[in-house]
Amino acid sequence: MNMQDPAVPIIKEKADDAFNKNDFIVALSLYSYLSDIYPQNGIYHLNQSLTFLRLQRHVHPSFLGTHLTAFLLNGGSSKTAQAEAERLEVASAAASGNLERDSIADLGGLLSQTLNLKSNCDTDVVYEFRASGNNGLGAFALKPLRRGDIILTETPLVPIDDPIPNKIISAFRKLSPRDISRCLLLQNAHPNDGIFWGIYKTNAFAQAGIVFEASRFNHSCSPNAHYTYHEPSKRQRIIVLTDITAGEEIFVSYIRGRNVYGSPRSQRRQMLMSRYRFCCMCLACDEANYQASDRRRQEIGSIWEALPRSVDGRQALTSVVKAVTLMKAEGYYADADDFAVDAAALCAGHSDWISCVYWARFSYETRAIEYGADHPHTERAREILAQPRSKKYHPQAGVFPKKTFRNIRLPH
Repeated sequence: MNMQDPAVPIIKEKADDAFNKNDFIVALSLYSYLSDIYPQNGIYHLNQSLTFLRLQRHVHPSFLGTHLTAFLLNGGSSKTAQAEAERLEVASAAASGNLERDSIADLGGLLSQTLNLKSNCDTDVVYEFRASGNNGLGAFALKPLRRGDIILTETPLVPIDDPIPNKIISAFRKLSPRDISRCLLLQNAHPNDGIFWGIYKTNAFAQAGIVFEASRFNHSCSPNAHYTYHEPSKRQRIIVLTDITAGEEIFVSYIRGRNVYGSPRSQRRQMLMSRYRFCCMCLACDEANYQASDRRRQEIGSIWEALPRSVDGRQALTSVVKAVTLMKAEGYYADADDFAVDAAALCAGHSDWISCVYWARFSYETRAIEYGADHPHTERAREILAQPRSKKYHPQAGVFPKKTFRNIRLPH
């Protein structure tokens, strides 16, 4: 860890601020973070010990400050300073007849519980975070969830339009001590890039930046939920893609669109390893399934690549039906509107307005579920459905010979 990391003085400043405002749990979290990454720095251990004792309310802080500072400066190590702090605490507790106390290590659960409060979330709690096998913690449904349910709307902690290191550091500097503490609980897959920049690169969403709660959902290449940023409300959303039973883990995909539904396992793993430093082991990537999955996804990708060059409308629409069917076979219930939009435009080009409306309606209904009825993507799909002949939405409407494709539909 680089001693010149610009995050360190900011974290220390926020810890001191929390301590001075008697927010000892947040202060302890921040001092403990610094102690963990700089174990050789006795001052951080001293701060940690003092804060722990203030939290326990056994010894007067002025006495602790004088005694432990002198102890450390006179040659005591950080570890012995911490031990001395605990010794003083025991002595004080014994004098008061109360020997029941938590150790600093035992406060981990309390810190996590306190700092993980959903203060930026607007939705009712329908999931909980708990152990998820080799994935650390995961989000698990507390009750049955239905396709289209919005299970999270959250205000970003660090929204950045132009993410560069200096702007990221400035944005973190503006956070409260509590929000800094929460961000430091997130994974940093790029420690060599520094604390704040590494956390941002690992956890930031494309439009929203860092969204604490949303960042903690695990990845699957066949997700059962979908994240999206709602620009009008400046909120990140997570929406259910397919029905989820109580107790089932909720997954999102960290990679989007054709990068996930049109790419083989090797490419997806490469992208995930490059940014997030993990090897995906979801059902689609499992050794028993990945070869069949790769065949389906590569065919979907090939269909997408061929659509703009297609000269046979009937063949193109048949390929769209095949792609959407393959996506469902993959357990991938997002992004079918990518194909439906092109299908509607193709039908408009051949003046088959009944088929154009069919595909436009499918696109609208899909987006309403995956983004929410009030999302700009959905509103645009609604406008296309209402005005299928408009050159604004279908510039090639009526340009090609008239044809009908009414017998080419998705299977029920």
